[in-house]
Amino acid sequence: MALLSALSGESIFLLGLPGVGKSMVARRLKTVFQDATAFEYLMSRFSTPDEIFGPVSISKLKNADCYERVTASYLPEAEVVILDEIWKAGPAIQNSLLTVLNEKIYHNGDHDMPLPLKGIIAASNELPAEDEGLEALWDRFLLRYIVNPIHQKKNFFTLIDGDEIVRPVAVQAITQAEYDEIVASSKKVVLPSHIKELLYTLRLKMNKMGDEINNDSRRNNDDDNVDAYYVSDRRWKKAVGVIKMSAFLNDRHEVNMSDVLLLSHMLWNDETMIPTVNELIANQVTAVFLAKLVEHHKSNKRHVAKKSNEGNYYSPDGTHYVVQCTSCSFRLKISNYELMANHPNEFYYASEVTDGQLEMNQMGQYVMCVYKKGHVCINGYNYPLLLESEAELGNSFLADVNEELTQTVSKLKKEIAENIFVKDASIIRSLSHALSMYKRQLEY
Repeated sequence: MALLSALSGESIFLLGLPGVGKSMVARRLKTVFQDATAFEYLMSRFSTPDEIFGPVSISKLKNADCYERVTASYLPEAEVVILDEIWKAGPAIQNSLLTVLNEKIYHNGDHDMPLPLKGIIAASNELPAEDEGLEALWDRFLLRYIVNPIHQKKNFFTLIDGDEIVRPVAVQAITQAEYDEIVASSKKVVLPSHIKELLYTLRLKMNKMGDEINNDSRRNNDDDNVDAYYVSDRRWKKAVGVIKMSAFLNDRHEVNMSDVLLLSHMLWNDETMIPTVNELIANQVTAVFLAKLVEHHKSNKRHVAKKSNEGNYYSPDGTHYVVQCTSCSFRLKISNYELMANHPNEFYYASEVTDGQLEMNQMGQYVMCVYKKGHVCINGYNYPLLLESEAELGNSFLADVNEELTQTVSKLKKEIAENIFVKDASIIRSLSHALSMYKRQLEY
């Protein structure tokens, strides 16, 4: 991710406890670029602009009445910059970093310096504190990555047995000409229309979630979570640059769904948001990727609705009937249905168990009765039992699309496996869950 951010010309923020390798990652990045200069600094509340951007030139101040810094060996002349404990920097440093991060320009005296900067890696064991004016600086860090301690036993043994030498990355270093060519080529990568639609839908949903939180906060006179889901237009634009770069570095001329999963590192503002953001992305990727199957399924459902209501009730296992609800289906024991049918309009309680099965109990979240043959009333809504004639059509439909569904999911999984940048387990788990939920709905 650090390499991807640097080649995209963006900056990355690494969040993690001390001693988990954040600085090591940054130092290794320097070795990727041929003869790259690096600047590394540990921030504190006592840090001054002189320590970051260079001391003021006394001679120019004395002879030319010009307030200009000597930038050699400091941030303005570095290609890779490592800033540890970034949030402890004072306002003077923060304000200068805004243009450095966004425009790659440093205002030095009476002129603007274009910087050779390829990317800044910032690190901290905490997110920026609220109400301290750090929002603009935080927004500039497009990629946000959580670095956790080693968990696997094998990797822990490798850690304690190995030396502490930071070896160069085992690739041929990238020259400036190659870097320029990579950047130019990535901009030619195609962003398909269905990906654009996906991004727009994601933006709408995040804005809606942000509006709901803002309204709740205003009602409760609480500003803690205001704009929690806000993603600036600048970040959306830059995010597209990153996913295009991902596609190019994976030897593709077009963005695919695996690149979109990288948004999981670009759309969150707080750790608590990560599961929700991952779920949003996974659901949207699933919806778009399987759109044709969804339309096929809807068409089939409309055809099913026209079938005759006469016939026997469908029982997939000989023990349960299937109750057809609007968006899913429940399984109800045949014996329980017959009990209710023999006592019409008498209320019974049930709770849902695994796989949408209704379990009859003395108390439960569902109140049921049979108001007429073949129909079950659940919490005031009436639903029909699935007929065998409908089930036959449904099974035929599933048989027709099952192979296509399997191929489609396999294609998506192959894309993810081949993308060298998509390794985060949490977004992959979210996508697997979304695919499983879709398949379950399709089966119902």
